Amino acid sequence: MVNLTTILIVDDDPLILTVIVQVIARAVAPSTHILTAYNGEDGLHKALEVQPDLIITDLMMPKMDGYEMVQLLRREQTGNRARIIGVSSSGALDARTKAFRTMCDTFLTKPFMPNELVEKLNCLT
Repeated sequence: MVNLTTILIVDDDPLILTVIVQVIARAVAPSTHILTAYNGEDGLHKALEVQPDLIITDLMMPKMDGYEMVQLLRREQTGNRARIIGVSSSGALDARTKAFRTMCDTFLTKPFMPNELVEKLNCLT
């Protein structure tokens, strides 16, 4: 079981968001607080306010995409640096490369199996 205090999940697709929350809830300690946001703008505000241990973010979203959110977050972050999993339906090498350039810690291609997400969690904790 992964031991994190706070996790922020950012995705504009309500179904994907629900699935990620369910997978995460089964993999982490019961005391873990899971927050959600539906776009990068809301995700950035929540991340700066709450300073989660881990952020799982879709990279392609309206208002502010995940790439921009991560870049702004990394610029603003002080102290404890959240680990970030970038998620995209584009498995293309350029999407993966761009995710790492914007300082994501790891990348996951949609669709993914629940065990793939849990494995990424375990690697980051």
